[in-house]
Amino acid sequence: MRFKITLNPLKETVFLSYSYQEALVDIVKTCLYFGDSEDRIQEKDKIYGFSWFKGQNVTPNSRGLHINGPVDFYVHSPSKNFCDIFSTGVLRRRKINPLCKIENVDFLINEPIFIPELLQHSERMRFTCLSPIYLEKEREPFLYLEENHQEFSDLIFETLQKTHYTLYNKELDDHSFHFKFENTYNMQHKLIKLRGKNYICYLQPFFLEGLSETLDFAYASGLGYYTQLGFGSIQK
Repeated sequence: MRFKITLNPLKETVFLSYSYQEALVDIVKTCLYFGDSEDRIQEKDKIYGFSWFKGQNVTPNSRGLHINGPVDFYVHSPSKNFCDIFSTGVLRRRKINPLCKIENVDFLINEPIFIPELLQHSERMRFTCLSPIYLEKEREPFLYLEENHQEFSDLIFETLQKTHYTLYNKELDDHSFHFKFENTYNMQHKLIKLRGKNYICYLQPFFLEGLSETLDFAYASGLGYYTQLGFGSIQK
C-alpha cells in the first residue's frame, strides 16, 4: 500500500539542503505515534519506506532543493496494519498541529491520498528510484561492479527475504529473481550523509525479474537497507 503526502510551504520560495531526509524520518515516526494510541502496531508492522520530495515545484542543484510550491513524498508498506495506523496518525496530527518544520521552513501537511498499486506484470520490469538504494555487506557499503552484479542482485533478494519473513513468518519462494541496473557502463554513486553516517547509494533505473508476488512485495517494501530512513523507495 502507498500514500502520497503533500506538504505546502508557507513561503512562496524556500531552499532545503539534502539533509531534509532526516526531517522526513521524524515526520513519519511522529505520524505513527499519533496513529497508534491503542498500541496496535507490532514490531513486524514497522516495515515501511518513503521517498524523497517529488513534483514539478522541486528544482535540485548540487547543494539541495529549491521549492516554489507544494511538494509530494510517498510512504509505503506491505503491512496493512502499518498503513491504517499511519494514515490515521496523519489525520490526528493535522488536527493537533497541521504544520511541520523542516530546516526552519514551515510546511502545511495535507491529508494522505491512497495510491492504488496496479503493477502490470511482465517477465522483466523497469523501475526507477524515488530515493537511492543502499546495500551493506559485513557492515560496509556494498558497491555495484560489473564483475559482482550477481552478488549485488543476491543481496537485494536477501534483504527482501528477511523483510518478508519478518512480516509473514515465511520466505519468498522465487528462484527467478534478478536485479540489474539499466546502464552499467556509466554507474554513478551518490553520497548521502544522514545522522553522522555516510551512505554510498544508487539512483539509476533498473530491471527486476521475478514472480509477481516478489515484485509486488519489493514495490511495497522498498529495496536494500534502511528503507525506514528513506532509502530504496521505487516506482514503476
